[in-house]
Amino acid sequence: MGTDNGLVRYNGLTFKGYGSSQLHSNYIKQLLQKKDGSLYAITDKEIVQIYSTPDEVTFKVLMQTKTPEADEGDLFYGKMLYEDRNNVLWAADNSQIFKQTPSGEFELTFSNFDLINEAQNRSFQLVENIDGELFAFHHTGVVLKYDEEANQFRDMKANLSLDNIQHAIWYNGSSFLVADTGKGVSLVEIKGNKVTRRQIGQRLDASYIQEIGTDTYMVSCWLKGMYRLESTYEGFKLHRDAELGVYNGNAMYYNDLDLWLARDNGVSLFQQLPFNQFAQNVTTSFIQHVNGDDKNLYFTDGDNFYTGTINSINEFKLTQKIKVKPSGNAFLRILPTKNGVWTSDAEGHLVLWKGTQEIKKFDLSHLGGAIFVMKQDKNGNLWVCQDGIAGVIKIQPSGKTKIYSVEEGVSSRAISIEITESNEILLGGSSKEGLVFQYNDVIDGFDNLTTDLNFKLEGNLQTNDIRKASNGDVILGTSYGTMILKDEKIKRLNLGDFTTISNNALAIDPSEQQLWISTPSGLIRYNFEHDEYLRYTYKDGLPDGQLNHRGLYIDDFGKLFISSTRGIGFAPNLQVLKETPKPFIEQVHVGGDKIGNDERPEVASDSYLRVDFHIPVYPTENVALQKRILGYPGLDEWTNFEKDHEGLLIDKLEAGSSYTLEIRGRKTGNFSWSRPMAFRFSVFTPFYKQWWSYVIYIVGTITIVLIFVQLNILRSRRDKRRLEEQVNLRTKEVEQQSSELTEKNSELEKAFNRLKRSEAILNHNTKELERAKKEADKAVSKLKDKNTELEETSRTIREQHQEMKSHREQILRQNELVKEQALLLSQHNDKVKSSVNYARRMQTAVFGQPSEMAEQMKGIGQHWDGFVYLKPRDIVSGDFHWYGEKNENHIIVAADCTGHGVPGAFMSLIGNDLLNQIVYERGILDPGRILKLMNDMIRQALNQAENENSRDGMDIAICVVSPKRKTLTFAGAGRPLYYIDNNDPDELKRLKGGKFGIGGKATKKKVFDSYSLPLEDIKVMYICSDGYQDQFGGPNGRKLMQRPFKELLFSIHDKEMDLQNKSLDQFMEQWMLHGNQKQIDDMLIIGLKPHVVVDEESEKEILLVDEHEAQRQSIF
Repeated sequence: MGTDNGLVRYNGLTFKGYGSSQLHSNYIKQLLQKKDGSLYAITDKEIVQIYSTPDEVTFKVLMQTKTPEADEGDLFYGKMLYEDRNNVLWAADNSQIFKQTPSGEFELTFSNFDLINEAQNRSFQLVENIDGELFAFHHTGVVLKYDEEANQFRDMKANLSLDNIQHAIWYNGSSFLVADTGKGVSLVEIKGNKVTRRQIGQRLDASYIQEIGTDTYMVSCWLKGMYRLESTYEGFKLHRDAELGVYNGNAMYYNDLDLWLARDNGVSLFQQLPFNQFAQNVTTSFIQHVNGDDKNLYFTDGDNFYTGTINSINEFKLTQKIKVKPSGNAFLRILPTKNGVWTSDAEGHLVLWKGTQEIKKFDLSHLGGAIFVMKQDKNGNLWVCQDGIAGVIKIQPSGKTKIYSVEEGVSSRAISIEITESNEILLGGSSKEGLVFQYNDVIDGFDNLTTDLNFKLEGNLQTNDIRKASNGDVILGTSYGTMILKDEKIKRLNLGDFTTISNNALAIDPSEQQLWISTPSGLIRYNFEHDEYLRYTYKDGLPDGQLNHRGLYIDDFGKLFISSTRGIGFAPNLQVLKETPKPFIEQVHVGGDKIGNDERPEVASDSYLRVDFHIPVYPTENVALQKRILGYPGLDEWTNFEKDHEGLLIDKLEAGSSYTLEIRGRKTGNFSWSRPMAFRFSVFTPFYKQWWSYVIYIVGTITIVLIFVQLNILRSRRDKRRLEEQVNLRTKEVEQQSSELTEKNSELEKAFNRLKRSEAILNHNTKELERAKKEADKAVSKLKDKNTELEETSRTIREQHQEMKSHREQILRQNELVKEQALLLSQHNDKVKSSVNYARRMQTAVFGQPSEMAEQMKGIGQHWDGFVYLKPRDIVSGDFHWYGEKNENHIIVAADCTGHGVPGAFMSLIGNDLLNQIVYERGILDPGRILKLMNDMIRQALNQAENENSRDGMDIAICVVSPKRKTLTFAGAGRPLYYIDNNDPDELKRLKGGKFGIGGKATKKKVFDSYSLPLEDIKVMYICSDGYQDQFGGPNGRKLMQRPFKELLFSIHDKEMDLQNKSLDQFMEQWMLHGNQKQIDDMLIIGLKPHVVVDEESEKEILLVDEHEAQRQSIF
């Protein structure tokens, strides 16, 4: 992008400026990319060629201003660059035009300094006609024609009455579209030397014209927004673009993918989404059904039945609107026929309309409830599916009805119908043993076409929609994925992460190349030929991600209509996909080393490969990416991944032959996968992981162990020698003492001879000497015993050393096993946490935050208030809150599913789906009837009639608030209603619901009665699950119980609702803290404080209008 402050590059994530000292001026006037991909820029002082790499941007100057004053042949305030069909580069300043020669120099082809130009951005606009003749439109209105022989432009002396030309492009032949700030858009035709101008549309301050398709152009203005210019056989049509009309700009760029608009304060990017909202000026409500015929399109939002036509630019024109009568019921289905248009409603009525008149009516309310499917065969018979009917109903033109059920071959409840051009009649069933049936006119019954499934399935299975292709394949949109019945075998389509997702509706385009699948997670497009799928969401232009059952319609021209909770989604024709641009490599790293992009690196098995790549799609956050490694088992299939900063990191690969990394991308919208980018590499085992390295490791370890043993033996021998030396020293001491005694004995004998008279004394001394000798012998003996003990101690020490060494090795091995097990447990725990956290996000996406429902309750009326207190025991909750609004009635639900955590969360999703069906599709607003239908539908969905051990279900409280009638109607299944009566405000009253919850074991005692209370009598009301009052805590570690819970509610009922919410949370935190208890169950409390202004006269008028309706049921 060229700016007043240099060059800016955008990589899809960030903008980076390149204001460079290499340029004499950073005031860039125009950028031009030639057909060969080379990039050029012109500033007010020079012309440069730009060289861009991932790391840097450099400039090569081709021409620059030499003098500060205007001088012929010298660039002076450059403005424009242009490439002609011969790939020659042209440039212009305020008054001159230059042509680049083959040598790269620029030569002067026109100069006229008398041309006045006060525009900051524009001077000449060069453009060629169909014959390759080159013309130049000057900002002041002068038209020049290039004379190739003279290599000069000549003035055509045209009088266009234009004095502020901003842009010009070729239209056809020798005609051009010219944008002028004062006159808007003009068609200028040049024939020979004659130049004529014709005004197109209103006068605009036009700044630029960009072709965006065949005969379609976008016109930008300086101040008046953007306009769409279309060329038709009737002439030009210039109209303000409804979506882009608020944007102003001075230039545009279009590349078949994106439309960029240059503005004074930045740049804007516009992208054509594949879907848009249809007829949003008519309705944006919950669409029950869309259908059509050769002339008209029909749809209903329940309260109204609309008829209209579609013009050539896919605009809807409403021609007829039929509103539900005050005593009537919601429109559900529409069926155009040659005799008129049939509609069905929620009470079992069929009406045939001719214009706005009823010409025939069938009442089937005595058979069942809502008629939610309706088709007509070639014989004029109507086939309908109705609530309460196990099979399907056929209604003959005479009005005679016949029910086809088990006796006629329909072994499960029919919920979808398909009638082909050849009058084949197919039914979709509601059990895995009865998925699809075909009518047999010979026996006037149905044949079961269901076969064994080739995959495991837990729970029940039903066919929500059914289609038959011309090749005989029967396509089933089931609650467990999309399946095809072919050659008497049922197989499931592989849709990646969405293989098992529930199908709401199916549609096949007229060419039978594409299958459209409506799901709770968006719209899926499947290509039969390539076995590929794409998924579309609200980011692709759909009104909402919640798509309705059997809510897809495709007309004969391939136009697709989608029923959603917020209006109709529309795609004019999505047969042809645009290919996403191919990614390209920016740089490659092996380990920490950068290598060339064309190299084929060898990567060590314990190192990593990082490939930084770019895909030229903007912004890149809207691009899905897939990778695969060819030649590597287990990684050679396409898998999704997210780009890590600038690229992809690959590690932990096993050594082997060469591999090829392929990366492809797909832009959000009507785009196919790009051609894959390929990068070849190989993986080798480093020398320190070779087998011979491990042999060296083992031999070295054994050598070290042997050396250690030998050192211990030498140390023991040294200790033994030291002990022997001590014993020898002691022995010598004893021998020396013995020698001394012998000498003394000799001296005594001599003394005896000398002293005979002292014989007695000598004899006594002799005895003493003998006793001393005995004591010396004993000392010698003790020394020998001590030596023996020392040798035994040394041997014991050596044995203990060996035993301690063995124990140490065992401890080290056990420690390694403990670490491995701890790592495995940690990884498993992380995976479980990740899955549960994803389930929490899914649950939050379905039910919304508690604060969102509180805001919805506040929006019921002025001064209304409410809160939702939700405290799950685990990450996901088995308790759920639900809010709905239908016909000015507000439905508030608090439910407690069996179990908590993940099992409870699954049950909560079933409850949400059933409430949506009953309230929005069937239009039932009586809480008692809602509970009765939920009980039957849960038992059917969970197959509890056959599985008596199943106790899954929920306790639930439902309140229907009608501000218009000033009533609150309550029904409960195992849960009560608490409220403060304005007439008796000193007590919190309790209104019991039904004794039994919904679902679980069948019993005839299950009764769900509805109770109505005047709104003006209710000061505040509460509905809740039993988790709060059953929580252990307090000083004695006991349950809170119901009576203290009621006292707590009464004590806080006068506070603001948000303060009540905080009080409940603070009390429970203290209750569990004092008792040192953990939470045992999910907790849910919903509080509502109504505000009713009593007006007796208005009250009487409402009662008179609805008197007959109030007699029939508790609400209406």
